[in-house]
Amino acid sequence: MIIFCFYVIITYIMKLIYIVMFFNLIFSINIRLNYKYFLKEYFKNLKSWESVLFYKTDKPTIFTILSKKSNNILSVKSIDSASGIVFRDAANTYNDEIITWRWKVNIYPTTKTEGEKYFDDYALRIMVIFKFDTNNLSFFDNIKYNVAKLVYPKFPPHSVINYIWLSRKAKEKIYDNPYFYNSKNIVLKTILDKTNTWYIEQVDLVEDYIKAFKEKPPKEYAVIIFSDSDSTHSSALSFIDYFYIRNNNDKKNL
Repeated sequence: MIIFCFYVIITYIMKLIYIVMFFNLIFSINIRLNYKYFLKEYFKNLKSWESVLFYKTDKPTIFTILSKKSNNILSVKSIDSASGIVFRDAANTYNDEIITWRWKVNIYPTTKTEGEKYFDDYALRIMVIFKFDTNNLSFFDNIKYNVAKLVYPKFPPHSVINYIWLSRKAKEKIYDNPYFYNSKNIVLKTILDKTNTWYIEQVDLVEDYIKAFKEKPPKEYAVIIFSDSDSTHSSALSFIDYFYIRNNNDKKNL
């Protein structure tokens, strides 16, 4: 009798566990189905991207699509060069705040100390350039806007977040970028992480911007995949598997 009761109790508990697991699965699927993607990039081609230079260089970084059996991979090769590719369309910061990508680094630039202007090279960085609201510029913002147009005429940066793979140990998680005003570097990976190994990153732009700048971000932004090794006159090689931009449905359903 005792054994039978124990069996009934265990059976009941297992049924409850299965029911909970089932509804958790259904809920998670519903959440994923409700994601609204601004961009799902698998790098079949680069038609939606265009080359961008921030300063004069004779050697742009080489962006090449490598075709594999199951997918394509974006190869990013920098040989004493500095440039990036920018996605053509601007995204809404508050609708499309989650960026997810898969990346790896095979060769680091011989960077000594990032943060010092002449050694500020990174094998790979994801640059998020926030746009000025030209309909609501103060006198000083108008001056900044016109200066920014000299750096990048098509999309003058109000502020910038660089998600970087650091070629040394990180002294701090967030620090000022030495080249651009109102620009912050956020360290995601360092030289302590394995080379030739894939890592998945997911960032929340609104949360990171508030942490870095202590204020809310502008309404629009553009994304740039960037690699440079010109300051150290060295080379770098990295890869990106996929790149997504979407809403934060998890936060909106809490």
